[in-house]
Amino acid sequence: MISLGDPNDRGLFVWDWRNEKKISSNKLSKPALTVAFSPEQDLFITGGYQHLKYWYLDPDTKKPITVKPPNSNDLIMESKTADLAKVKLAIFVGVAIYD
Repeated sequence: MISLGDPNDRGLFVWDWRNEKKISSNKLSKPALTVAFSPEQDLFITGGYQHLKYWYLDPDTKKPITVKPPNSNDLIMESKTADLAKVKLAIFVGVAIYD
């Protein structure tokens, strides 16, 4: 399960809802307003204020691919930011993934 924080905290959280446990959390540089999962559930996309990002999930476990930053106990998710050079002021209010 994914939850998005409000525009002030800009959090992205992944939960194991069955075990009531947070798997990972990320602080986004820009607020996210929307999220969409791929049909294969191997990635999801978040979008919002000047924000479009790809997040990857392990294809076998469907859990986030995480890394541990230096000097931190937190696990953050690996991601890739979309190139928004041509639409610098874009606000994404919906995203979709399809084959």
